[in-house]
Amino acid sequence: MLERLEKALLALLVVSYVGINFGAELPRFLIGENIFWTALYMLGLLLLYSRRKTAYPFIVFVAAFNAGRVSRSIFSPHGEIGELALQHIPLATLLLVTGFIALFETVKNSVGGEN
Repeated sequence: MLERLEKALLALLVVSYVGINFGAELPRFLIGENIFWTALYMLGLLLLYSRRKTAYPFIVFVAAFNAGRVSRSIFSPHGEIGELALQHIPLATLLLVTGFIALFETVKNSVGGEN
């Protein structure tokens, strides 16, 4: 069940990162960054569908790094609330849930020896 949820969350991330490029006027750098994240989450989906053992650790790494990047839009380095904080909270939540599920599956697979 968690694998199906993880696949759905990754698909939602792909759609979100592609969709924001069409829904908002963004600088070219951000459009490029969104395409980069889209490619990484599509690779995570591909790894899950191909049942690679590296799928969940890869997703943990990508989601955690991406959540850190997004958190800079919510909280500034000086502890202030960012200008676009409200717009980034749903994305940060989605990234954290995706990352925690992947972390849980990584630990479960390493302890249980499951492939």
